[in-house]
Amino acid sequence: MGLNVGAWILLFLSSLALLSLIKFLHKVWWVPTRIKHVFSSQGVKGPPYRFIHGNTKEIAAMKDQARSPFTNISHDNLKSSKKLQAIEASLQQDLISEHFIRKCSGTAFTIFKSSDELKSDELQKGIEDLIMETIKERGKIMAVDPDTADFLGQLVKANHETDESYHVSIQDIIDECKTFYVSGDGTTSLVLSWAVLLLSIHTEWQERARHEIGMIINETLRLYPPGIAIIRKNEREVKLGNLVIPANVILHVPVLALHHDRTIWGEDAHLFNPERFSEGISKATKNNPSAYMPFGFGHRNCVGSNFATNTAKITLAMILQRYRFTPSPNYIHSPVHLLMLVPKNGVQVMLHAL
Repeated sequence: MGLNVGAWILLFLSSLALLSLIKFLHKVWWVPTRIKHVFSSQGVKGPPYRFIHGNTKEIAAMKDQARSPFTNISHDNLKSSKKLQAIEASLQQDLISEHFIRKCSGTAFTIFKSSDELKSDELQKGIEDLIMETIKERGKIMAVDPDTADFLGQLVKANHETDESYHVSIQDIIDECKTFYVSGDGTTSLVLSWAVLLLSIHTEWQERARHEIGMIINETLRLYPPGIAIIRKNEREVKLGNLVIPANVILHVPVLALHHDRTIWGEDAHLFNPERFSEGISKATKNNPSAYMPFGFGHRNCVGSNFATNTAKITLAMILQRYRFTPSPNYIHSPVHLLMLVPKNGVQVMLHAL
């Protein structure tokens, strides 16, 4: 009897090990190989897939290369970005970047986590715990005053909805809070930083900006969008132009490439020219407003875009009322992608009181 129990345990453990191996091979070999074959058969090429680590080495090397500073101040950020996210010319009109092909051809699957990844997980948990405490506190307030109508209050209320079409999970609320903070706070400060830099270089626009500040903000967001790509995952197989995309593929919409596309913006696409927005976004994009998406587009457009833009306009107007500014001789132009498009060395300008 004891032998039979031992045999059953051994069989169970062997079956578990086999299932784990099958699952592992399915994730790191079958899925990327199948997706690569689907795209290769349609003429879409990408870097060769390497077992387990995919294309992580190439991506890391391209990131390091892309972080090198400009030799002079240039707003042609796409040249730097191409080191990191080369755009297939045949796919530009379909809004797919080669970085997406890398995601399809390879995988970032790792068996063991590095010390940096463990630290990142710890920080992530700390952030989520802090947000969770805030959600619980708001829940207590709403128990007394259920009509609390701010953004978090509406999300907490949706968490208690019985209708699935309106229900929001706790994890969804946490994700929304993180997005709202990054978009609302980080985006506004970045827009202001890049706008001040651009105006310090193009001083002739400082006087005009006091009357045409909306054009300045729009052009700043075109040249330096906070997010250089929008990430989406399709739940089912779809056809995009002439390309068939299998289900569960991560898609990168290359915002930076669209904002620097010369077929849309003209040969001066890499130059600071707020005048292009003098007749509105539709006219500037040749009646293709989806080509300008610093805050996304459609029903998934950033909920805080108007707030961020208006805050930036008011703050920049207040600065322009009191100062004129020029670039610092110590400024080194080096935009880098660290979650958002940020100045690696900060923005250093010299302020002169009016």
